[in-house]
Amino acid sequence: MGLTLEFIAGDRSSLISAFENADFDALYELPACACHADFSLHLIPQDLDRLSESFGEVIGCQPLALRPFLMPAADGEEGGLLDVDQTWVGYVASCDESVALGVSDRWVEKMRESHPDEPVDLNSDMTEAVGALIELCKHAQNQGHDVVHLWFQ
Repeated sequence: MGLTLEFIAGDRSSLISAFENADFDALYELPACACHADFSLHLIPQDLDRLSESFGEVIGCQPLALRPFLMPAADGEEGGLLDVDQTWVGYVASCDESVALGVSDRWVEKMRESHPDEPVDLNSDMTEAVGALIELCKHAQNQGHDVVHLWFQ
């Protein structure tokens, strides 16, 4: 069974309620979810730090890891919901969608360095997820939505 890693923009209290009630339909519907980005790509959580750093490296600003910007919101036996700090949301929202391929390419390079014994190849799912994350962060900033990071097994 794989690890699901997603970002969701929407109403925080509705997201927490849906998560705590294991109502996965409500988790992806309004008012809880306005949009989401799915990173269930056979990753480990540290790979999202590598992705985050790749944004800064590609756009020429100070690279940021993701983990320092995550705060626990709700825990379950096989998953959790983490609030994503607005600083990090703004960091990603500052990117134009046109950098998704470049960020994905840099992310793959970093993952190859970190996982030398595993084949890591750039694919359209990665680039689409990066583009969706940029769009999600822009949407959250423009609409005043909260952003959470969801993980479960």
